[in-house]
Amino acid sequence: MGRIRKQIHDFIWRERTVRWGDEYPDQRFYVIRRHADQAGLFSFVATNLGSINEAVRRGFVPVIDMQNAANPMLLPEEVGKVNAWDRYFLPPCGYTLEDIAHAKNVTLGVITPPEDEYYPDYNMILNAEELAMWRETADRYLKLRPEAEEKIDGYCEEILHRNLGEKVLGVLCRGTDYLQQRPYNHPMQPKTEAVIAKCREVMKEYGCSRIYLCTEDQRIWDQMQEAFPEQILSYQKRRYQTGSGENINDAGNAVMSPYERNLEYLISIGILARCDCLVAGAAGGTYGALLLTKGYEYEYVFRIGRYVTKEPLPGTWEYENAAE
Repeated sequence: MGRIRKQIHDFIWRERTVRWGDEYPDQRFYVIRRHADQAGLFSFVATNLGSINEAVRRGFVPVIDMQNAANPMLLPEEVGKVNAWDRYFLPPCGYTLEDIAHAKNVTLGVITPPEDEYYPDYNMILNAEELAMWRETADRYLKLRPEAEEKIDGYCEEILHRNLGEKVLGVLCRGTDYLQQRPYNHPMQPKTEAVIAKCREVMKEYGCSRIYLCTEDQRIWDQMQEAFPEQILSYQKRRYQTGSGENINDAGNAVMSPYERNLEYLISIGILARCDCLVAGAAGGTYGALLLTKGYEYEYVFRIGRYVTKEPLPGTWEYENAAE
């Protein structure tokens, strides 16, 4: 984007106050917006929670807008017509975009997300107090739609915890495009062999007899199935192998609608949050499970640094710990 074009873009999408009508004269609404056509569902959850926190601190009533800019949760023809947030979650403070269509006092938020220290991200797993704060924020503002909660409840009752007293280890492995693209400053992902070794250790120490696996990567799924035959559970029905430069959202949306795929993913993370123990790489879905859980008996998130180059450098700490 050229300099002049960027200046125009930033001006148009700056934070600004508008008047859409005369309703709710005593309320000050803040519309949370973000432009990100490659970010996943729980990336939006994290940055929206950060923006909700800031809006409330400033005395606003937050309203989520995932309707008026393209995102991977919407089909192209749905942009401007469907609020993706409302498909999966309840409005954080009870007001939707439709509700405030004629509101008197509306502030449109800037379209860039907050800095990472102001939303639940990697830093959260390094600081117990920060994790507790974001869990409290999520408990207050992050409410799944009843139909999603019902599916989570049903799966947990019928499959996950059908044998009373049996413990389940929840595992999340991020693969596919993430490992290929090595996004700068994002958490490095563990090798599958390291995850398997940690799973064996936790299962033995905490008496877990089964594994609930959350992954969209077919290669990782096959490796885990081979290591733990007859012990792997998953709500997710499809897994993928992305090509060079291909985004997981594009690969998934080619075979399932964005709504169906992300609903399945949300339910899977909700189930992960109900497991007894957790072993996971540091990724958006893991942060989601940590925010939604009522507490794990034991939780372990790999902390092996951040991606600093597109390719690991031989002879460095990063190379020795890089994911395959």
